[in-house]
Amino acid sequence: MLQDAPITTYRFQLHEHFTFEDAQKQLPYLQELGVTHIYLSPILAATSHSQHGYDVVDHSRINPELTSSGGDATAAFAAFVAEAKAREMMLIADIVPNHMSVAAPMSANPAWWDVLKHGQRSEYACWFDINWEHYLNHGKIALAVLGGPPDELLAKKEITLSADGTRIEYYSHQFPVAPGTLVEGDVAATLAGQHYVLVFWKEESKVLNYRRFFDIGSLAGLRVEDPKVFDATHKLMCGLVRDGTLAGLRVDHPDGLADPAGYANRLKEATDGAWVVMEKILAPDEDLPSSWPVSGTTGYDALNTVLALLAPPAAAAKTLTTFYASLVKNKAEEAAFEDVEWHSKYYVMQNSMAPEFGRIADLLQAELGSATVDGHDVPGALMALMAAFDTYRAYIEPGSPISQETNNKFDRAVALALKRCPQHSKTLALIVPALRTGSKELVVRFQQACGPVMAKGVEDTAFYRYHRCVALNEVGGNPGLLDAIIKDEDMATRFHATNAKQQQRWPYTMTALSTHDTKRSEDVRARLLTIMERADEWTAFARKTIDATRQALGDDAKPLDDATLYGVLQNVVGAWPITVERAHQFATKAAREAKQYTSWTNGDITYEKALTMWVAHLIKHEGDAIARWIAPFDDAALATSVSQKLVQLTMPGVADVYQGSETVSYSLVDPDNRRPVDYTQLAEFHVADAKQTLTRCILQLRRSHPDWFVGETSTYAPLTPGHTSNHHSIDASGHVVAYVRSGYVLVVALRWNQTLRANPQLKALVLDDRTAGNNEDAVTLTLPPGTWHNALDPKHEFIVIENQPMPVSQLLTTVGGGVWVRTA
Repeated sequence: MLQDAPITTYRFQLHEHFTFEDAQKQLPYLQELGVTHIYLSPILAATSHSQHGYDVVDHSRINPELTSSGGDATAAFAAFVAEAKAREMMLIADIVPNHMSVAAPMSANPAWWDVLKHGQRSEYACWFDINWEHYLNHGKIALAVLGGPPDELLAKKEITLSADGTRIEYYSHQFPVAPGTLVEGDVAATLAGQHYVLVFWKEESKVLNYRRFFDIGSLAGLRVEDPKVFDATHKLMCGLVRDGTLAGLRVDHPDGLADPAGYANRLKEATDGAWVVMEKILAPDEDLPSSWPVSGTTGYDALNTVLALLAPPAAAAKTLTTFYASLVKNKAEEAAFEDVEWHSKYYVMQNSMAPEFGRIADLLQAELGSATVDGHDVPGALMALMAAFDTYRAYIEPGSPISQETNNKFDRAVALALKRCPQHSKTLALIVPALRTGSKELVVRFQQACGPVMAKGVEDTAFYRYHRCVALNEVGGNPGLLDAIIKDEDMATRFHATNAKQQQRWPYTMTALSTHDTKRSEDVRARLLTIMERADEWTAFARKTIDATRQALGDDAKPLDDATLYGVLQNVVGAWPITVERAHQFATKAAREAKQYTSWTNGDITYEKALTMWVAHLIKHEGDAIARWIAPFDDAALATSVSQKLVQLTMPGVADVYQGSETVSYSLVDPDNRRPVDYTQLAEFHVADAKQTLTRCILQLRRSHPDWFVGETSTYAPLTPGHTSNHHSIDASGHVVAYVRSGYVLVVALRWNQTLRANPQLKALVLDDRTAGNNEDAVTLTLPPGTWHNALDPKHEFIVIENQPMPVSQLLTTVGGGVWVRTA
């Protein structure tokens, strides 16, 4: 087994209101829970009051805000580490190699400040991915921070000089004055002499000349492909790994890097081969590049493997599809997810990602030459190709052979681009070879931009526009999954195949159900999937609720379309009970992310006011009806929550528990999922809390027997449920998913729990007690022979002889499933 590899991680979100001291207080609880490794959000110095730590400003020191004692954060961190180790727990931490914060005050980032002050002569100029040759900026960095045209602001004296002449000031923004450029009493002349140019924020798409994290101008891309930059930005964190303070690292957004494979190799060397996972968002059926010397991903692929397993069955999927089509009947392009995805990618390339897209288009046209591209719409063909890519990146390493997998990605993209935009056929034939084998800068820039187009176009736009079944709209997920289910694709078979592959290829990868970035908590998804099993009842209730609110609000609801209201309703129901404030916060964010009627940069006050009124009315006046309607699903929803937790904690890989998710927690996208966790309540370990009880049981089992779950020597063996008799009138075996880990742990999980409980025949075959020997037609499993103990109650055991089928009902040890341990 990989030395010090995690077995189970517990994710803490650190910030000024939850510090190292606060985390240290929870160590007794985590020890009792069975955690082996504590998983920390970024710990380096970040923007003041940062709530997440991904906006690093200084890689050379621990974040001073992560101590509540008012003392030294480094000392607080050391004390936290010491007690964790005393309790036999280790730590891993998040690192952010792709970008740094350049938010106000920019002086908080010494490297960025020096570049602003000295321009290309700065020793830190090589740190940042800046296009100094941008045709509009004349060798300067464009900072799109002004609230209006600079000439107007200068005339109004809103842009000023500091009293000592060392800084140019604009409200909360400050900028350095380069040596020898101060013109006493003349702000405009002084500003003209700087290595940066201040521009109106609305002009950002035209003038921006540094790579960003997605479309966030306050996060500037780093060039960690430069060994000097890598060493400077990784010295502290890699040193903590080498000296044993940290047992491993989680790498944020590797797809933004110029050379992810090269970075992974350098990181392996710098950490002496420690456990490292990448936040790689895999498309369905995509695999992590096998050449990367890492342990796996951060678990979004595992999340979606479980999600697909629990998705509504075919009949419900058809009903949900028909209903959603009725909501968008006047907008045919919004009925199919693939259409929504396509248009959403186009939108972000034409708007928020325009600077990055424009840079690639310019590079491409320059490389091909004006004579070659004459008469060709290169930007149009490029946009079609990028919209057609179905993965975050192609992984071409300039100068190295292109893998067949990468060629396949290009081929799929070209085929889709030709199908949707046949007018670009000749131009696509011209540009694709250049994007595959052209200059290093062109090939790298193209790949670096594909990821942000996917992230912003799909996860942060299309997922907020498409509402057929929002539980499927998850990071790395496929909202079009219902189409495969309607075609009778067997999700249980897919689940087992995926797990077997992970065990073989990535036995140290991470698994997760909730993270700081998931769109909904695992329990919100579980409730929604449970409800949507009864799709006829659900869609009738949704239609009735939307109509009632429209009738009550009259003209005030006219700006709102039914599809949007249906999406918000699903989230409100999933997170119920929810306050008006939380629901309003979510609905406003969702509408702005969708960018159809309002957005972060072009808000529509009238629309947002109507949405706010609708949300308030929904909760205040329809809340009782929602609560009554949800109540009959509570038991089944809990069973689904517990079932998916059981699966995630026992499938191949390192199991992660996001803070507070060991118990049922109904939360939506951030900031809702970053609310304080009540650890005092959790530490009481209420026996009635089925989810926490199961989590503790499995985590302690993992800690005692790590090789059963993690590493090359562990195994995964699916079991096929069947019936005692071949003459059963109804097949209930599809409700049961079972497997054995390493010959010692039996996992039985139930799915479609509402259907199982509501149908007397199904209930009799799966849930009813069969201990009296009346096993006719029961769903059974044939287990490996031996003595098996109930993991939740070791006093309960049974002996299995070879080829002896066991009724599933006798294997259910908790709501939603069961877990057994073979002792002989």
